[in-house]
Amino acid sequence: MRFSPYRMWLAQGFVAVALLLFAGVVPAMGSESGVTPDTPQKSAQSDELSEKAQNDPQAKGVAPDSPEESPKEERKPRKKDRTASRAEPQAKRGASPQEAQGTPVMAKPERIKEIAYNAGLYAYPLVLADAVRRADIRAAHQAGGVDLSRQFFHSDVIPDLKRAPGILPRADSLYSLAWLELKKTPYLLEIPAMPGRHYFIQILDAWTRNLPAISARDAGGKSGKYIVLMQGEEIPANYAADYTPIFCSTSLCMLLARIQVKTPEDMDAARKAQQNLRLTPLFSDKLTGRAAHSDTAPVPQLAALDAEKFFSRFTGLLTDNPAPHRDMAIMGHLKSLGIEAGNAAFFSLDAAMRKAASDGCRKALDDMAIYFNSMSTYNDPLDMGVNGWQMSVMDVGTYGERYAMRALLAAADFGAARPLDVLQATLQVDASGKFLDGERNYVLRFEQGQLPPVEGFWSLTLYTAKQQLHDNAIQRHALTSGNRLVREQDGSTVVYLQHKAPDKKHEANWLPTPALGYFSLVLRLYAPQTRALNAAWRPPQVVLVPEKRKTEWNAPAQK
Repeated sequence: MRFSPYRMWLAQGFVAVALLLFAGVVPAMGSESGVTPDTPQKSAQSDELSEKAQNDPQAKGVAPDSPEESPKEERKPRKKDRTASRAEPQAKRGASPQEAQGTPVMAKPERIKEIAYNAGLYAYPLVLADAVRRADIRAAHQAGGVDLSRQFFHSDVIPDLKRAPGILPRADSLYSLAWLELKKTPYLLEIPAMPGRHYFIQILDAWTRNLPAISARDAGGKSGKYIVLMQGEEIPANYAADYTPIFCSTSLCMLLARIQVKTPEDMDAARKAQQNLRLTPLFSDKLTGRAAHSDTAPVPQLAALDAEKFFSRFTGLLTDNPAPHRDMAIMGHLKSLGIEAGNAAFFSLDAAMRKAASDGCRKALDDMAIYFNSMSTYNDPLDMGVNGWQMSVMDVGTYGERYAMRALLAAADFGAARPLDVLQATLQVDASGKFLDGERNYVLRFEQGQLPPVEGFWSLTLYTAKQQLHDNAIQRHALTSGNRLVREQDGSTVVYLQHKAPDKKHEANWLPTPALGYFSLVLRLYAPQTRALNAAWRPPQVVLVPEKRKTEWNAPAQK
């Protein structure tokens, strides 16, 4: 039975491009933008938890606060104007003392609009997380009658080529998804031993912050037992000895497991491992009925809300999903408009102030919808990146006070994993800067010892101009480190990107391309080594094979 959770619909490979579009014109809503003059210091307990979560991979705790086909004529990607048509928050000066303390004040409509815009960006991930949860609940119920607050839904097939929704579905792993309600009950999470198989379980709080993931890199293939609780709760005595605690500061908590599929022949073994994942609520009787669901996709759903409905959702969610301590300054700004947990009183402002606040929130929601919609088109890259590859943003999942970046990532790639867990690179152009074209032949040469450096595994997936898997005669959509790739005499490994098969000797290294139209590549490194994270290793360029050499299979040397 198929299930495609919402986050699998999104353009994961193009988030780096979107963030580059956003960078430089959307400052963080903290001291850098002048909105928050003095950020209060975190408590000693908060500092200790954050440091522990960041520095000790075995200690699980609160999320750290730190940081249609294209036209056929040949064209080169153009450089884009970083300042034109970009979403930009209006806040340019510090908050008044009354605003910082959350005291309602009379201000000019322009200032109210600035505060409401920043408030909309700040609140966006929390409201979107709830909308994503509702969409996932509906999809899981329709696909298999599964209640995501009680158990995992196992998506045990590689996405269907003709029916997979959205863009950039993965062809290298199986997914399992659950949404926890920690205010109602702790959960037991049991992971089977999976020697020789990479997996990781992403843990996301309601603000879209990543907690340290559980992965094969840390467990060494051994089984594991965990108990997931709301921050501040005590571990039940009968579980304290055998279960490792994972504390989350919000009630809503998403678990997303990814399990490696090495080759098509490995699928049954991967499914068996997946089915042995166990999630058990300790107090299932408190989970009364299936939560409300929505028939509308999350980002369009939020875009259709007016300011009153948006902030009403936000304040309702705040009660069980409190803001972290370091956000108290911006929460003071929200409070100055009457926006706080369980209350959205800014609607009692006079007509001019209310319109200004509504306009500010409206602009924030529209900006997020614009960037979300841009993810489903074949965009020109902003720049050439590393050998043409656009790399993951290194601080995904730990945003600190960069609320604009957090909101953009939530809209463009909800549930994006940390590069520490998955480093991702996207390529649309060859070594000369021209778009990859299905009518031409290319090679990607990894020199000896220069295959992607990982502790887990790597995959190279090809997508059409519509950012879907390419339906081809041999049903090969990706090459991975699990494939038996052929090496050249000099020790290099050459991937052949072309529509027709190369000679028999090199067929194992063939990734079929469309006969017509542009295509792109996404390289994913699961549990990347340090030299990939610090850019000491870089993916090589894709090189065009000249027309006269189409039948010659000695790849040109790397420039």
